[in-house]
Amino acid sequence: MRKIGLLLAIVSFIALSANARAFNICDYNHLPSYPSANSSMLLIIPRLTVETTLSNLTHPMKVSYWVSDEFFNVIDEGSLLKFNDCWVCEFSGKVSNFYGNCGPTPFRNSGQYRMYYTAKDFYKEIEFNKTVLVHSLGMASGVSVDANGNVKITVDAPTNSNEVWMTLFDAETGDIIQDFNRTNLEKTEYPGRYLMDINSLGTGTYYAAFGFRTDTMQAGGSVSKFEIKTKETELSVETDSDSYWLGEEVIISGQTKYDQVSAGVLLPSGRTESLGTKSVSNQQYSITFKLLNTYEEGNYVVTVNAGGASAQRSFSVDRVLQVSPAALTFLITNKTGILQKTVTVQNMGNTSVSLSASTEDITSYTTLTFDRTSISPGSSATLTVKVNPATLGSSKSGRVIVTGNSIVSVPVDVSLNLAAGDGEGAKIEINPGFWETDDCMVGVPLSPSFTVQNTGTGNLGGFGHSLSSDLDDITEVTLPSSSLSSGSFGSIELEVTPNKETISGWVKITSTGGQDTIYISLDCARDLTMDLNTMQSDVEYLKSEFLDAGFSEDSISSIFYTLDAEISDAMSDMNSGEYATGKASYQSAQTRYNTLGALISEIGSAPIQQADTSWVTWVVVIVVLVLLAFVGFILYKKFGSKLFGAKGGEEEAYEEELY
Repeated sequence: MRKIGLLLAIVSFIALSANARAFNICDYNHLPSYPSANSSMLLIIPRLTVETTLSNLTHPMKVSYWVSDEFFNVIDEGSLLKFNDCWVCEFSGKVSNFYGNCGPTPFRNSGQYRMYYTAKDFYKEIEFNKTVLVHSLGMASGVSVDANGNVKITVDAPTNSNEVWMTLFDAETGDIIQDFNRTNLEKTEYPGRYLMDINSLGTGTYYAAFGFRTDTMQAGGSVSKFEIKTKETELSVETDSDSYWLGEEVIISGQTKYDQVSAGVLLPSGRTESLGTKSVSNQQYSITFKLLNTYEEGNYVVTVNAGGASAQRSFSVDRVLQVSPAALTFLITNKTGILQKTVTVQNMGNTSVSLSASTEDITSYTTLTFDRTSISPGSSATLTVKVNPATLGSSKSGRVIVTGNSIVSVPVDVSLNLAAGDGEGAKIEINPGFWETDDCMVGVPLSPSFTVQNTGTGNLGGFGHSLSSDLDDITEVTLPSSSLSSGSFGSIELEVTPNKETISGWVKITSTGGQDTIYISLDCARDLTMDLNTMQSDVEYLKSEFLDAGFSEDSISSIFYTLDAEISDAMSDMNSGEYATGKASYQSAQTRYNTLGALISEIGSAPIQQADTSWVTWVVVIVVLVLLAFVGFILYKKFGSKLFGAKGGEEEAYEEELY
C-alpha cells in the first residue's frame, strides 16, 4: 500500500493538481523586490508551516511555480531546487554574470504578473500566489573577485535614480549578511554609475541583489552570484585596469597551476566573445583582448577556466569620443553644386585628445575639415564634411572615421543619394516594418524579404542602408537595383545568420524619398542535439534510481511516459526545422526532468521495503489453537461426566476382576 500511495503522490504532483488548502507561510522573497524586464532574479521560499489536525508541521517534499500575465495566460512554469531548509530558484537575464537553475527570467516585458507556488507532500497540496510588478527600466551590475578574496562591485543604474541599494545574502544559508544604501556606494564621474569594494567577506558563495528607484516611482533591479575561494586558489584573473575606452586593449593575466587556460568575455548585449585557449608558463598566463570600435559601452565580464576551476573579473567600457549625428545623408539633385554638413565631436574622457579623420568608399567625393584638432576634457570640435558630386555616377554609401590619439575611432555613416528625375517628390514605405520570429536556430541562415513602395509622386532611387551596431548577424542586404516610379513596388532581401539566441536591432533604408526602418527581433533556439542526447542518457539513469527505490517497470513507464514523449518530440522538431516547438518541448522536458530528479532525491535511493506479513500467519494459528482449546475445555466441563463416566466405571470393575 505504501508503494501504491507513493506512486499516486508522484503522478498527482507532476500533474500539479489545483486542490489548494488554507495555509500559513513564514516568508517568501523576490530579490530584488522590483525586478526589471529581462533582469536576473532570485526566488527564496523558506520551510513552509502547514497547520493540520495530525501535526503542527508538515514538510513539503517539492515546491513548483507557474507564472501568468495580466491576461491570465501561463507564460512559464518549473520547479524550485531544495537547498538546506529553503527552496531556491535562480532566473538569469540577458545581461548577467551567472546562469540560473530555473532558466531565463519569465518577465520579458514590463507589467503586472502573478507567480503561483505549489507545495506538495504525500498527503496534501497547498497553493499560494504573489503579485510581481515588473518595470521597464533596467540596470547593469558586475561582481569580480580577485585571488585574495577582495570583491569589486560595479553598478550602472538609470541617471535619474534617486535611490540605489544592494543587499548581500549568504547562498548557503539564505541569511542577509548586510544591507547597503546609496551612501555606501561610491558614485563615479559617470551618471548612474556606482562602485564598491568589500574586503571583509570570508570564503563561500553569495548573492548580491541590486535595486533602484526614480523620482517617478519607477523601480528595478537584478541579482548577481559570486564565489570567494580560499587564498590558495587554483586560478586567479586580473585586468590591467578597471575601465577602458573602446579601441583600447585589455590585458588579462593571472596565476594557475594548470598548463592551459581558456577565456571568454561577456559583452553587455549578452553575447560572449571567445578568447580561445592559451598556454601557461611558470604558472603565469597573459591574454590580450582588443576592444573593437563596433563593441558597445557598458559592463564586461571576463571568465577564465582551467582544469575544474573558474575565475571572473569585470570592467567597464566607454567611448572617449561621442559624435552627433551618427549618420549623414546627402540628397544630390544638382551635380554642379557643393554640399556640406557638420558633425560635432565631444571628448568624454579626462585627458586631451588629438583628432584626425578619414573616409571609406567615398574618398573621391568628400573633403574633411576640423575647426580644431585637439580638444580638452568635456570640450568639442566641429568636423565639416563637404561633398563634390561632379563625377558621381550612382548613389554611394560609406563612412567618415573620426579617430582620437590614433587609437580609438568612431564611425559616421554617410549616404550620397543621387536623385532620379524629380526625386524630391518620391516617398519610401517598407512593409512589413517589423520582423519578429522564434522559428530560427543559431547558425542556420534566414532569408527574409520586404516590400518597398514609392508612395510619392517622383521617381524613387538612390537606395542605401545602415545597420544598428548589434546587428552583426546580417551578412548581406540586397536593395532594388533601379529606381521605382510613383506607386510601384520593389523588394529588399536580407541574409541573416543568427550567432546568438536573442537578436534585436534595426535596418535603416535610405533613398531619394527619405528613409524607413525595419525593426528586427529574433528569439532563436540553439542546437539542442547534444543537450537532448545527454538528457536522454540522464533519464535512463533516473529510471534506474526509481527502480532502486522499489518501483516496478510498469509504474516507471507510466511516470516517465510524458517525459520520454517530450524528448522525442523535441528531437523530431529540431531535425525537421520546427525550432520554436522543439525548444518549447525541450524546456518542458527539462522542467519535468528536474521535478522527477528533485523528487527522487527527497525519497532517497534506498529500496522501499514491503511490509513483513509473516507474523500475521502465526497470530492466526495461535488464535485458532487457543479457541479450540477453550471450546474443548467447555465441552469437557459440560459433557465430560456423561460421555466418559460409565466407561470409566466399567474399566475399574474389570481391573478388580483381574486381581
